[in-house]
Amino acid sequence: MPFTSTSRLYNAFLLQTHSTYGFRIVFQYLYLEYDGDEVQIGTGNDPSDIQSVIKTIHGSTQYAPDDLYVGTNEMWFTIIATKSFTRVRIDVEIIAIDLSTLFDCSSSNMSVSPTVLCDGIYHCDHFEDELACIVTCNIPAFPANLTTDNTQCGTEMKIDYNASCMYECQPGYDIIGNSSVICQASGALSADLPTCEGMSI
Repeated sequence: MPFTSTSRLYNAFLLQTHSTYGFRIVFQYLYLEYDGDEVQIGTGNDPSDIQSVIKTIHGSTQYAPDDLYVGTNEMWFTIIATKSFTRVRIDVEIIAIDLSTLFDCSSSNMSVSPTVLCDGIYHCDHFEDELACIVTCNIPAFPANLTTDNTQCGTEMKIDYNASCMYECQPGYDIIGNSSVICQASGALSADLPTCEGMSI
């Protein structure tokens, strides 16, 4: 859509592809002059169905949003300008893609590229692309006479990524090894749990 000066614009586009395909929406440029101006994207073929909206981009913006994936073979795309005089400009490419290559955001009615999974950024509306990536580490059974004050670091418990645990030995025993361990991104502890040996007299 070229740079357009308009009055109360409402354009709706309905798209359909093969039944096993969906859409990838690639914004090259987006300019919406006023806050009331917006672009809406939804599934199905009825832009008036508010339940079908998967993305709303509000105005007073000039940028290219991240790519968006629609996980159905029917979609709609609307451009709405609400002021009596406004300017909008959109350069967008909508591509039909094979849905089997995408990660389905099960609660969000959308899909994302598998390349963005576990990248630390939420791309699905309900965070499904990151929830499966939460790293935890298992604390093994304690060696004899090893203790901790932290109940979350107890024997056969789980700790989250980057959490640390401190250990000590019962009175009369020396600690052998690292007294603290950290849960690493790999899901493994940074070291084996320390052991306890009786003090020599």
